[in-house]
Amino acid sequence: MTVLVIEHNQALLQQLVKFISQHGYRTFGASTVQQAINVYRENLVEVIVVDAETGNEKGYDIINDLWKKYYPSEAVVIITTHLTNTISAFRSRGIVRYFSLPIDFHRLEITLNELYTRVISHSLLSFVQPVAH
Repeated sequence: MTVLVIEHNQALLQQLVKFISQHGYRTFGASTVQQAINVYRENLVEVIVVDAETGNEKGYDIINDLWKKYYPSEAVVIITTHLTNTISAFRSRGIVRYFSLPIDFHRLEITLNELYTRVISHSLLSFVQPVAH
């Protein structure tokens, strides 16, 4: 499974990329919207971990832009310091997995494992072809 982490805080970005990579996932980090677009365009990204506030950009605007220009990822995980202000905006877009700071890395690991199972199941189902009788 390929994960794209979009986070403007370099220290947290490095920490997240290292943690996710250590759990066996192919992981890319981006600290700017343009970096995220470049990674997303060049790789089959299945999960996006995005900061709700990435510099001057809103996390949900970044996700919407990526999905409109390229293709939707399987899942999005949001990191936010303002739960009440941003969660409703993300929920309206069907995104319901979120973490507040400081991140509970054990919970993040569980979430990624669940998403991995979902991605694998979806991938396997897409290969199943009905047999004509």
